[in-house]
Amino acid sequence: TSYRAYDQPTTDWPVTIAHPGGAYTDIVRDPYGKPTAITRRNSTGAISLTRSYTYNANQELCRQVEPETGATLMGYDGAGNLAWTAAGLAAGTACNAGGTIPTILARKVVRGYDARNRLKTLSFADSDGNQVWTYAPDGLPTNIVTTVLSDGRLVTNQYSYNRRRL
Repeated sequence: TSYRAYDQPTTDWPVTIAHPGGAYTDIVRDPYGKPTAITRRNSTGAISLTRSYTYNANQELCRQVEPETGATLMGYDGAGNLAWTAAGLAAGTACNAGGTIPTILARKVVRGYDARNRLKTLSFADSDGNQVWTYAPDGLPTNIVTTVLSDGRLVTNQYSYNRRRL
């Protein structure tokens, strides 16, 4: 394994990994050390697969492209929480701060948070599987209510804990 290091030796930022059998992993990093591309390849590079990552102006991951699933875009709220994602988009789809483009809206999953930055709601573009979360005073989840549109049911998962909060 080869590493990127500044000033002093460190193993925090691998950039190349040589695996048994002639496989290699190459990691391209930005000046801050965040990966922008991860490529798995054979020794000649004739067979390779690359995943790429794009960051917004606040250095938050806003786009991830995987060969199997295409692009996944992400947006954040003012507290830095993941506010929405949209998966399965065309690989060339660019980052979008608000996720307001029609192709994104059709696949958008929106997250809402309470004042303690705990997940409160999870809403899907087709409304099937929407969730509402409630918490105990110590922050552990107590209920998750999920909407099932196919038969109009609400499914509730209830959580209880022992005195050790397990």
